[in-house]
Amino acid sequence: MPYGPPFFLVGMRLIIAGIILLLSQLFLNRKSFGLLKDNWHLILSAAIFNIYITNAFEFWALGCVTAAKASFIYNFSPFVSAFFGYLLLSETMTFKKWLGLIIGIVGMLPILLTDSSYCEVAGNHFGLFSTAELALLIAAGATSYGWISIKQLIHKKNVPIILANGISTLIGGSIALTQSAFVETWPSFNNAYLWFYIFAAVIVSQLLAYNFYASLLLKYSATFMTFTGFSMPFFTALLGWLFLGETVSSAFYISNLIVFIGLCVFYTEEKGTASKV
Repeated sequence: MPYGPPFFLVGMRLIIAGIILLLSQLFLNRKSFGLLKDNWHLILSAAIFNIYITNAFEFWALGCVTAAKASFIYNFSPFVSAFFGYLLLSETMTFKKWLGLIIGIVGMLPILLTDSSYCEVAGNHFGLFSTAELALLIAAGATSYGWISIKQLIHKKNVPIILANGISTLIGGSIALTQSAFVETWPSFNNAYLWFYIFAAVIVSQLLAYNFYASLLLKYSATFMTFTGFSMPFFTALLGWLFLGETVSSAFYISNLIVFIGLCVFYTEEKGTASKV
């Protein structure tokens, strides 16, 4: 983040990743691009929600809250994913699943009530949420809805995973970079550190994590997949402490404990439902 403005960094990272993915798919199966013709509504949905809003809002908010808190709030996505899965994919929501979600939502409150934002713009509040926290909640909702679109593309429309991620990533990155051109001052392109971190993010996030996550969506429900991200805040807190000197409050652990209880309630029912199918 010290090497460039958020929308510029997000846009460049996503465009590079999208081009690499599309070139890979072009080499693997050129004919598969024909599947895009009748599915542009899902592609645009994935590009706008799962790529643009998710990455741009989250990256901007990281300048205002600790990495651990950002990661935890971003993990609100399981609850939104459960709603979208129930609404759009006809995934079953039993009493225990709803109970688990309610417990999880309650578990979000302690950390949301702890104001650890540290940039000027985050001082603006909308009810309980600072501007940065609200941006993270929007990103969490967007990624849940976006993954629903990705799942429909690869599961119902038979679009290859690499192609679905590649085209949506390229479009989402183009939107972010276009926005950056109007609202941000671009950094010097001669900075080696800038390109090192951009390509590192491309490889780890877009090329490895996104495609692996999308492939798992073929086997598991979108709700369960987002629930497994529960461990992410702990890794983020550890790495944030090691590399950034960031610390977390007791509210972080209290919230995680309550959310973990909700996760257990939800997952036991998810596992029981799956075993009957």
